Amino acid sequence: MRFKKILFTLAIAASFWFAPSISDATCSNFATYVDGQVLTASSLNSFQTNYTDCVNAVLDGDTYTGNNVMHSASDILFYSDTGSNLEAAIYGDDGDILGAIRQDGAYGVDIDLSAGVFTVQCEDATCSATNPAHIRMQSTTSGDKAVLRVTAAATFQDRNGTSDLTAISFGLTETVDWNQDIPFFLYVVNRADSDLDGSDGSSVFAISRSPVMQTSPASANNIHDTGDTASSESENDIFILDDVTVANYTSLPVQLIGAFRMQWDTDTADDWAIQTLSDADGIGPDAIRRTLATQWTFPVGQNGGIESTHLFVSGGDASADIPKWATPGNIIALYHIAADGQITYEYSTMSAGNCTNGDVAAQLRLAVPVSSLGYSSRYLAPFGYAAITGVADAIVLIEIPTSAVRVFDFKSTSGGQVRANEFSDTGDDIGGQVQYYGFDPTP
Repeated sequence: MRFKKILFTLAIAASFWFAPSISDATCSNFATYVDGQVLTASSLNSFQTNYTDCVNAVLDGDTYTGNNVMHSASDILFYSDTGSNLEAAIYGDDGDILGAIRQDGAYGVDIDLSAGVFTVQCEDATCSATNPAHIRMQSTTSGDKAVLRVTAAATFQDRNGTSDLTAISFGLTETVDWNQDIPFFLYVVNRADSDLDGSDGSSVFAISRSPVMQTSPASANNIHDTGDTASSESENDIFILDDVTVANYTSLPVQLIGAFRMQWDTDTADDWAIQTLSDADGIGPDAIRRTLATQWTFPVGQNGGIESTHLFVSGGDASADIPKWATPGNIIALYHIAADGQITYEYSTMSAGNCTNGDVAAQLRLAVPVSSLGYSSRYLAPFGYAAITGVADAIVLIEIPTSAVRVFDFKSTSGGQVRANEFSDTGDDIGGQVQYYGFDPTP
């Protein structure tokens, strides 16, 4: 074989060794040949060995300059072992990046709803060691951050099948339908900085009505799971999307990652119906923002409201005991939930027609959509306008209580009671707005 043909062959081989890179030269020129020189086996073997060692060194972590050009939708995959556990990736077909950037949140997580089964999954597919998602959040070591891998999907079933949520009320009135959308928030509960792999004792997904949790509840009595219902129910409860030993999940760091909606139905069983996923539902800060920007409707008969009303009076149990209006469907009862847990609640009878007086001479109270946290001392806040025959004031106040309650007292500007039997004129009305804090960050 002619010497020039040998050099040409070596050049072609070298081009394959460096095919992924068009970088500047990364290997030294190990040999120089001149015309007429005798090519010995020793020289050729040395040439081969030096180039092989150089290529292996580059692939083993040496620094080199230039660009890597990947064609035909090639992927770059990073494993923590020999190919079983994918940690990060760059996908050439769409530019998607798998991994967790240095900002708290969920990466590669999405949700699905089918036949009442709610699923937390990874990029529209089943989570696994080779198709993981990532959560970056507060570590169980104070002051540190942790990146948790999601390698197993999490699911729960609503009332459209064998429900995991039967009789778990999350603090509402179980015997009355909540036939309006109610927001729920999706969290990750971090246990020992472990991955979400579907094992009892590992980190888990959980849902709650509260958007402000900093830690999971301090008592296992407020933690439900797919295997059991806790003994106590409140608006600060969580429901874990797995069958676990709930006592192992108290007072742990949590990360808010998404939101969706459900309704409470008492037709056949006290149970929840997950609502069809909309553009406002999902994973990430934007889904949470859209949920918190939503105006929600507070249904009648809930949280102490007597029969088909939003009003309550001690000693009363029927709608005749409280004032009522001819067109109750026009009564406004709307609320917002803020990111810090503040509830803004608007209630008005102004467009509901003629008023009929109540018959109980006791304090009239307004049911609110979320229990108050309770304040260090009771105080009166301006509520709005009132046209009440038995009360001379055109302005009405509302009392924010010291304890966690679901009904607030109407008060006159003098601080006196507004009673249920003081609405004696058909034109009497009441309407206004109250703001208060309604969820416990460390339940």
